Amino acid sequence: METANINNTEKLLQLVKENPTLPVVPLVYSEIVCDDGYAYWLGQFGDCDVSEYACYNERFYTDREELEEDYYNRHDEEYDSSMSDDEITMDIKSKTESMWTKAIIVWIGLPD
Repeated sequence: METANINNTEKLLQLVKENPTLPVVPLVYSEIVCDDGYAYWLGQFGDCDVSEYACYNERFYTDREELEEDYYNRHDEEYDSSMSDDEITMDIKSKTESMWTKAIIVWIGLPD
């Protein structure tokens, strides 16, 4: 096992120990699962950290601005022209705030 992978595993174990109530959420790099010909695919622990994620419309987000932009693009017809950009922004932030979950995010990449 490569040293970087050992360090990533140790970091993950430490984060779990320090945050036992948080879910561990693996984020799997898309190139690992290139087709559905097998039941399991090999990946490797990458970096991990305590962060937040959101699921919306069958997508996974770790970036608030990206979620807010996606939310607006799906609901732009709900905002009338009398609303200022600031009002729209505040409304979107309010509606997406409850979507965020604190977790230990583990990035899973291609194995060496």
